[in-house]
Amino acid sequence: MLRPVFLCVVTLLWQVTVWALPVDWPQSGVIVLPDAGRTPLLKAIQDAKDSLQVAAYKLTDDTVVGALVEAAQRGVHIEILLTKNMYRHERQVDQSQTRTAQFERVGIKVYEAPEYFEQLHYKMLVVDKNYALVSTGNWDAESFDGHTTEKPARDFMVTLTEENAIKELLDFFYKDVRREPTSSTRTHFIWSPDAGRKPFVTLIASAKKSLWIYQQDIQDSTLVNAMADAARRGIEVRLLMMPYPFDKSKDDNLPHQRYLKERGAQVRLMTHLYGHAKVMILDAGEESEKIYVGSANFYPQSLEKNRELGVVLENADAVECLKTVFLRDWHMAR
Repeated sequence: MLRPVFLCVVTLLWQVTVWALPVDWPQSGVIVLPDAGRTPLLKAIQDAKDSLQVAAYKLTDDTVVGALVEAAQRGVHIEILLTKNMYRHERQVDQSQTRTAQFERVGIKVYEAPEYFEQLHYKMLVVDKNYALVSTGNWDAESFDGHTTEKPARDFMVTLTEENAIKELLDFFYKDVRREPTSSTRTHFIWSPDAGRKPFVTLIASAKKSLWIYQQDIQDSTLVNAMADAARRGIEVRLLMMPYPFDKSKDDNLPHQRYLKERGAQVRLMTHLYGHAKVMILDAGEESEKIYVGSANFYPQSLEKNRELGVVLENADAVECLKTVFLRDWHMAR
């Protein structure tokens, strides 16, 4: 069932269209990173027979780039939408933002995101217009492997096969390419900056028993207050982040972390991986269970100025997968 409502709930339907997915694809449709490595993404690219549409903030990993080049050389029509601006921080390796020239040499069409977005920050791959991967993570070597001073990133990808969902992903993709206005009215997804904070506030308020959150940044007061309100009304709120995500000497998340703890939320910091995921797990194990998976950080620029993409899924296998990984990370955190 796919319901285009303001909570943006989409049920994954890969059970019905399993023929569309690569061999040995996970039953849950959830790809856990860095555990799964590049393999699922490479399988999806190699599976393409006709077309690939890619939106990415970072697309610099040599192996992934090589797979896209190979796909183009065997006749797959590939279009890539990349950010114009990239935020640089001291925990990030210095690397080129794009491989535009390398792509264009083999006929891949590369588009720059509209200038009215501060950043194009979402990560999406659509294969043959049959299925899509929506990811919280970037496709660079640093995310998959880490580097000398940084751990690999905890991220997730989810699989979508529902026809109307794929059509909407492509509709927004091409409207951004053509710099045409978009509207999040009755959308199947949470698109920023179109939707703003409201879907997130509504989603947080819908929690009936528990709200477990992965976030890289929580500097938006409205969303932090929504989380605090949930904790005050007895919801088990768990926030899992990493310390000093951007600057090794300063962490602007600390005030909001303390605020949430004072209001009954639990906060833990993970150091065994770089905490990059943007995920919410609501009411795991209950009839009302659902998950949000997307690219949006909980800070104003992400909600007001960036092109972001997220999806809310009601699927027991997907919820169970994310719940299992969250609890494992939670018990390893401090």
